[in-house]
Amino acid sequence: MTGTTAKIITPQATIINAKAISTIAEMIEQSKRMSLLCSDDRTENMWVDDELVLHYTTEGEKKQTIMSRWSLSQLCTKIGIPVKYMYKCIDEQHVKLAQTNINEWLTEFNNSRAGAVIRKCYSENTEYSRGIVSERYSLYDNSQILTAINKSVDFDNYDIRGQILTPERFHLRLTNKKKLNVKDVGDLFSGIMIDNSEVGQGALKITFMMYRLQCTNGMVMNTQAPLVYCKHYGGTIEKFSERLHTLPRLLSEAEEYMTTLIDRNIKKKMSMKEVEECFEKIKKALKMSEDGIEKLGILREIYADEMGENSFAIVNALTDYSKDFAIDRRIEIETYAGKLFKAA
Repeated sequence: MTGTTAKIITPQATIINAKAISTIAEMIEQSKRMSLLCSDDRTENMWVDDELVLHYTTEGEKKQTIMSRWSLSQLCTKIGIPVKYMYKCIDEQHVKLAQTNINEWLTEFNNSRAGAVIRKCYSENTEYSRGIVSERYSLYDNSQILTAINKSVDFDNYDIRGQILTPERFHLRLTNKKKLNVKDVGDLFSGIMIDNSEVGQGALKITFMMYRLQCTNGMVMNTQAPLVYCKHYGGTIEKFSERLHTLPRLLSEAEEYMTTLIDRNIKKKMSMKEVEECFEKIKKALKMSEDGIEKLGILREIYADEMGENSFAIVNALTDYSKDFAIDRRIEIETYAGKLFKAA
């Protein structure tokens, strides 16, 4: 069953880069330009050919599109095929088997008239499906999100520390220009992270964070549950805007709470036994390898020399360690660091 290669693309990965865009106005304009490259089709009668190119009918017109790996995984989920199994078929060149499976279950899906929306994008001279979502899926346009937030939080008081802006994912990190009044930890700033995906890779949310400036690097600690959280099913940009009225108060409360917590924990010394027990919890919770734990231990010693044997040294080590990973894993580690610090 080997032979034909599947035409499945992986959009070029984008890393956090604080220098790419320097102002919110530039971010909004780039978001608008990206939107012009994207379009939606409501589909009927989907099927895939022997290269797994997706064919479909929309408003009586027959079309086709190459799928990304993400949109293929969404299609498989919709029709009830295990995603890992489908990737295995493709990666091991069993494309005919994959085609047979997909079309068999697409027949049932088409007969159910459930419908779907194909979110397409034109990038690098190729039009592809960036996502396949339900007709109930609500679009939150990134430029609209930033404009709405700016009415509650003055972006002129913030610096951009990093961003991802692709047709699949939006992630923005901002820090307050005013340094926090906390002793013995270096230059520490409060900030927010804004996350959104137009293709189902995550909900729209705003999360409070702490940013510690050290040399040319920054320590980011994702400190708590999102301040604002909106699902894409049944939501609207108007509902999101309404929730932003409380954002300034929530930011102020989070800043006051974390400042007090840092001041307390920086003074609370940890024994080596407590450090070892903490590392065992980290290894288990984050499923870290022995090499990863070893690197984390080296980083912790560096920070302990600077600020003492305390939980803040471990948190700094964790968030420093997280910089080597893609955004989802990085946020996972940062979030755990925040939970660990609050539990100390």
